[in-house]
Amino acid sequence: MTHPNDDADSAGVDLAGVDLNRVWTGVAAEVWRWHTGRIERTATRLLRSPGLARTLVIPPSLMLP
Repeated sequence: MTHPNDDADSAGVDLAGVDLNRVWTGVAAEVWRWHTGRIERTATRLLRSPGLARTLVIPPSLMLP
């Protein structure tokens, strides 16, 4: 018989060794990931600088006042 406060979930998987801070950091990184478009990838290849390409290819939302 298991107790509800044990370190196992309902499927019987032991969660004691899981670092939730690291898991949530990975989730946040995937949510906030910048998805590059075709124009930015082309500019990166031509300029050989991803930072410069990202700066030059401004998202339309940033161009509005």
